[in-house]
Amino acid sequence: MTQEELDNLGHDKIVSLWNAYCEEIKVFEVMLYTNNSEAFNTFGFTINGTLINNTNELYDWNDEYVTADGKGNPWSANDPRAIMDLSALLEWVNKGDNEKAFSQNNESDLRENDWFHGGSIRLFDFVLRGIKLNKDAILHSAHMINKNAVSS
Repeated sequence: MTQEELDNLGHDKIVSLWNAYCEEIKVFEVMLYTNNSEAFNTFGFTINGTLINNTNELYDWNDEYVTADGKGNPWSANDPRAIMDLSALLEWVNKGDNEKAFSQNNESDLRENDWFHGGSIRLFDFVLRGIKLNKDAILHSAHMINKNAVSS
């Protein structure tokens, strides 16, 4: 895929690609959502953070898309490209089998994995998986600490 092809994708398709990319690299906090109360509940944005970013012109209640900035506050735009790392997305799409899987002619595959349309259940599933992974990592770390303490 070329930069021009990426630039010509519709909002739904580029948001789907972005969210699939975020899913693969396991950076869920920068996924894009429709700017509504469900997104606020998903991200857990606070009133204070929302007002700060609104004052700093990083968030607008009337924008169509929202994600989190690096501080856990809402960051929005009407064009989703404005709040994406397009060079990283293009590199990912062109890596390996991704270009074939996400070609412009393969719309049906994107719909099945589309986080943007009904993403809260999928996000909940991945949050639960993340909690399990974190729990497993903590248990492993505790085991290693205990093992090292016993052997000392």
